[in-house]
Amino acid sequence: MSSSSLAELFGISSEDVANKKKGAKGKGSGKTAKKEKKPVKQGGRYQLPVRIRSGYIQCTLTNEQFGGVTLGENEIKTELRKLYPELSGIQFSLVKFSNEFTRLHETMEKLAENTDADDEKDRTEEEPLDIAEAASEEDYGNEDEGEEQDEELDAEEEAAETGGGSDDGQTDEKTSQSGGCWVKLDIQYQEVKKDQTIAFPLTVKVGKYELEIKEKASLEEIREAWVKEYPEYAGCHFCYDERNSLLFPYMLGGTEIKGKKYSLPIQIGYLDQKETYTGVDFGNAEKEQVTLEEIRKTYGKKHPEYENGMFVYNAEINLLFPVLEFKKEMDNERIGLPILVRGSGFTMMVEKEDLKNAESATLQEIRTVIERIYPEFSKERTEMHYDERGFVIPVLKGSRKGVQIMNVRKNQGFFIVTGRDGSVYRIEQMPYGCFDCREDGSDVDFRMTEKKIPYGILMDVVAFFKRNPRKEAAVQIFYNLETEKYEIYYPEQQVTSASVVFTRNHDMENDKVLVMDIHSHGSMNAFFSSIDDNDEKGTRLFMVFGNLDKKEITHKLRAGIAGNYKMLKLSDVFEMEDKTNEK
Repeated sequence: MSSSSLAELFGISSEDVANKKKGAKGKGSGKTAKKEKKPVKQGGRYQLPVRIRSGYIQCTLTNEQFGGVTLGENEIKTELRKLYPELSGIQFSLVKFSNEFTRLHETMEKLAENTDADDEKDRTEEEPLDIAEAASEEDYGNEDEGEEQDEELDAEEEAAETGGGSDDGQTDEKTSQSGGCWVKLDIQYQEVKKDQTIAFPLTVKVGKYELEIKEKASLEEIREAWVKEYPEYAGCHFCYDERNSLLFPYMLGGTEIKGKKYSLPIQIGYLDQKETYTGVDFGNAEKEQVTLEEIRKTYGKKHPEYENGMFVYNAEINLLFPVLEFKKEMDNERIGLPILVRGSGFTMMVEKEDLKNAESATLQEIRTVIERIYPEFSKERTEMHYDERGFVIPVLKGSRKGVQIMNVRKNQGFFIVTGRDGSVYRIEQMPYGCFDCREDGSDVDFRMTEKKIPYGILMDVVAFFKRNPRKEAAVQIFYNLETEKYEIYYPEQQVTSASVVFTRNHDMENDKVLVMDIHSHGSMNAFFSSIDDNDEKGTRLFMVFGNLDKKEITHKLRAGIAGNYKMLKLSDVFEMEDKTNEK
């Protein structure tokens, strides 16, 4: 959309639009924070506070305790062995970790004192929209009048993230409460061998939990005695500390069956860390079963060290024991049956009976079932992917002219066709519009096939973003197939001046059609970054707003199909007839 047409649309002078200064070059994207300045391990030292999160081993080593801003690896290990004597005879290493939940925790710490004041200050009354199409990212380079203030804010955030303080190595109280690093332990357990000599009496110990074994006993007898007290340890292994006469019980992660359902309520954890999870914890009080992928995501929010952990299932007590190991992708990994197969425009359920009543199957075994019904999904032409939400996605690498896959929604379909020019085209028909492009990603096109999105929805979206104009935020627009109307959805989200993290509502995406993802850049200019390109691979519309703290906000709008894009005008998507005669 041209600047002049937008000037006509929103009653602003074209001279003002033409003279609009661009945002600062190198600003972060709207979907993730600026380039993360991690407090990385340097020269064997870790920045304080050091947060140890490793199962039952949990403590925080602070600036106040040790002074200065860093601790050496040996200092941390010495302190841990004081706090947890059972580690004194076991080798372990420190593993620094970070994920969206730990970063969010730090961000909330930094912003906690100012959140209420910022919200009140940033809240503005709704005004008529002044929107200009944003300049492209490569046009950045000039500083605007608010950049100095932004840089001051960035400097404050960087200091908090890195735990930085004065040059004398001291930190103030506020800095000491944020930044630092997160560490978990990679413990090198040495399993007791069958012929290994064990001296009695000894103590089986995990933290404050102990079991005295006074008389000589076999490992199996010791295991039975321990499991009788703590049944979650069924099948545990033992590591022996001869110097301190200690047996340390531990669990090893087994082979996981993806997609397997676990009945709710379910216990997760061990010893005093056992927690009961119900459907409420997974966003639906009526939910009766969950997959391990759902459990891992939900449990990881509270226990971030297990974000990539594994779980050992104890069917007798319906409990999952979390294990600090990392998931390993293997060619022969198995997926629990039945499993939903979700292609572009069709779904089908692969049942146990389809594979000789097997309880689980590999991706290639599942593909053979699909091929029986849809021969085009041959091994040579199909890529199989498992989605962590609990379903399988078959992707055609190529197809014959005119292949059509069964539709599951009215006015929705997926086609691979050969055009008159001999080129192969990908066509995806959605209930609200049609996307298409060449097989190589060129010549992307989009057109609305239903009524356009009401202008009032656009105003509501901008009003939501302007409530906190210096913070980023996210909104989605859905199409309701029953009412044939567009709806705004405000996802659960955590926002800062440099990032927005929001949770997708997969139940809503199944019931309705996701039309558009919209996010804001707060006070920065509007543009689609390379990070946005990596995130926005779905077939739908995407929009970004910027300069929300100014009278004239900016925007970018595009259609996306399989990671390929076409820039659009507002009037291509929104009802603008009463606002402009835009060409």
